[in-house]
Amino acid sequence: MRKLDKLGYKGIDTAELLFEDCKVSRENLVGEEEGRGLQQILSGLELGRINIAARGVGIARACLEESIAYAQVRKSFGKPICEHQAIQLKLADMATRVEAARLLTESAPAGV
Repeated sequence: MRKLDKLGYKGIDTAELLFEDCKVSRENLVGEEEGRGLQQILSGLELGRINIAARGVGIARACLEESIAYAQVRKSFGKPICEHQAIQLKLADMATRVEAARLLTESAPAGV
């Protein structure tokens, strides 16, 4: 077993297992038939990746909400910065990107 280094989400360890010339009884095979275990494991990874994308969308949404709240209370030149066009454009761009990511993540399971 070799533990793998990862970027980002590190809440669960990931490791590489290697079995060479290992005899396994039929009831202990991964997958329903010999030689198809890798496909079954990879399909599980696909769902895991969607889960990670959903977490990212949730974090991005929380960042957007915090940014909006801050822009409403922070003042510049005597008025909240949310009233400045440059800030409005940045917040609108953030909102557009978060919504696009949400929609892509929401539609991803259909492709699995």
